[in-house]
Amino acid sequence: MIELYRVEDKSFEKFYEAVDYWLKNEEESNYGCDRWFALLRTIKAEDKEKWIKEALTDIRQFHCWKCGIGILEKQKNLVNSIKREIIKYKCYSFYWRVNRSSIEYVELANVLVALRKVVGCLGLDIRMDWIGQMPLATKERKIEVPIQLAMGEYPVPFYKVDILVGYVIHHALHFKEKTEEKVALSLISLNTGIRDRLLLRRFFDVAEDIHVDGVAIAQGILGNYVRLYRKWFKENLNPSLSDYQTKIPTAEKLIYLWEDIALDIILANADLDLTKTISEYFKKRDTLNLDGLENVLPVESINIKHNLENKLKKVNKLYWAPLKILLENIYEIIITKEDSRAKLYDKLWSKIQKYLFEWEEQFGPKEKIGAKREENQIDLQHFAPFDPQLLKAVNSAIEKNSQEMTLQIKDALELMGLRINEKLIYSTVIEESNILPKYYPDPIIVGELKEIFRMHREDTLRISRGLPYGKLDTSRLYRAYTTGLSFKQKDTIKNDKWSLTLLIDASGSMITNWSLIEKTFLAIFQAIIPYNHKLEILAYNEINEICVLTRLFHHNKIFSISPQGNTPSGEACLGAAKLTGGGKRNLLLHLSDGLCNVGVGYNHAINYCEKKNIDLVVIGKGEKIRRLKEQYGEGRVIIMENYEKLPQIIQAILKRKLLKKKMLSVV
Repeated sequence: MIELYRVEDKSFEKFYEAVDYWLKNEEESNYGCDRWFALLRTIKAEDKEKWIKEALTDIRQFHCWKCGIGILEKQKNLVNSIKREIIKYKCYSFYWRVNRSSIEYVELANVLVALRKVVGCLGLDIRMDWIGQMPLATKERKIEVPIQLAMGEYPVPFYKVDILVGYVIHHALHFKEKTEEKVALSLISLNTGIRDRLLLRRFFDVAEDIHVDGVAIAQGILGNYVRLYRKWFKENLNPSLSDYQTKIPTAEKLIYLWEDIALDIILANADLDLTKTISEYFKKRDTLNLDGLENVLPVESINIKHNLENKLKKVNKLYWAPLKILLENIYEIIITKEDSRAKLYDKLWSKIQKYLFEWEEQFGPKEKIGAKREENQIDLQHFAPFDPQLLKAVNSAIEKNSQEMTLQIKDALELMGLRINEKLIYSTVIEESNILPKYYPDPIIVGELKEIFRMHREDTLRISRGLPYGKLDTSRLYRAYTTGLSFKQKDTIKNDKWSLTLLIDASGSMITNWSLIEKTFLAIFQAIIPYNHKLEILAYNEINEICVLTRLFHHNKIFSISPQGNTPSGEACLGAAKLTGGGKRNLLLHLSDGLCNVGVGYNHAINYCEKKNIDLVVIGKGEKIRRLKEQYGEGRVIIMENYEKLPQIIQAILKRKLLKKKMLSVV
């Protein structure tokens, strides 16, 4: 667990970073001092309390002589605002959440995949999806999470991920503990003649929530996530009934009072052992009173008693007797298995029913149960309308295994000592294609490429002669009658495998020649596979101002892509270089018809490849390619007059790079 500081929807590890962000949103001129905020930013205390202490020590040092005495009170008010609005919170997902993205649909896909993994860790095979509204009751075994809970800031802040994980764990445990599948049906069979079926259902729902949250708490870290979700749920979606002091008690209020105390006071602060202690404490009392409760609570949990006292002060005492029955059975509800839970609920319902009948005789028929709790207004900002196309984009990103590479590209530029305006750097995503090729490679070209790789393998073989095993060596047969060392064996020289990356421009301008390009990379794929070299085939283009790198070779299958968009060659080449293996023999072939027309400059990509010992060769046509050739030479840039020559050009490059023997170019 780590503690972070939150300002609005942004999270910071250090308190002074959170203060800097908060101050940016404040108008300094409103306070009458030009250097006030600048001096406040000089306080570099990482802890909240230390920063506040420094900010309130010798306040005059933060102001000029024009400010006057009134500024002292203003500074105190400002520090109090900072203290109130910058929230310190516990964070658990900080340690394990690695795949994060600033691109909305990619980040929402990453979060959904992470939540599905959480469900898988619970040993459940349950479908889980985003939806665009509050989940409805359904018989289908699936968990539906409102997508709006994650929307807003990207990457999704850690505190939101913690809440979503708690939401998923809570609902997944309902499936694991067979809430609907078994317990609910058993309870209904025990109460077939009951007239208040809706009221019984409310009682059952609260009891099961107590059970699954208790099960999560018993498992350690799962309970921490569930507590965070429950706290958020109470603050945003389901606030407590404000008035338990009305003269006329109702069964519905009793049930929700039990829920508030059990989940928000006891289980929010107690582990399973302490919950057992508290339940036994209530069992030993004839009435609901808290005398001596502090004697059974550890020092760190004494706030449980204070919270209970504050809660019960606002409760009509007619609730106390049935409430005591419910509170003393919290531990038993948690530990009881599904076979016996329905009988336990029926027993508890029978015990409190007599109080409900007494209230009805004394105060008349109970009020009709509403569809929602009093004064419970759902905060609509959590379920605001959104573009339905977003869900399609998220599902597509999951299918294509989309991951963002923008940070890796920025790291590459920083490694080169470059300071480039971040607005010029296109966000970059890598994903896997699922479009099958339309064309077939030319078998003659495949054969010629295979011959190159075969000759390379021959160059890497060493023949060991005079061995007692292997193949017969005709030049050593005379040894067969003497030493018997008449065998030979071909040994492969180690570390002679190449990492070949083919980077293909798939912008809209390439569409007229795409058939030739597709046949070429299909031929390379068929030729190289038998020889065990590492192969990466990437296509790139721009979609909605995002550079999309698409893997065309993955899971031992070859795919294609439909050309479209602009040409962010700089980001694409840097991304491809990051994906290239770290060995000594790295060849990156870049095919383009004109290099970048958006994004960072291509010269940065060339310089990065040189620094990382990646042999980059650019194949293309157009004026930009010609200027690049003048700058970097023929070894780095090859001009292609027409696309029919592409297979021969690639063959010539492979011969020059892979083969040790000098061979004539076929171009």
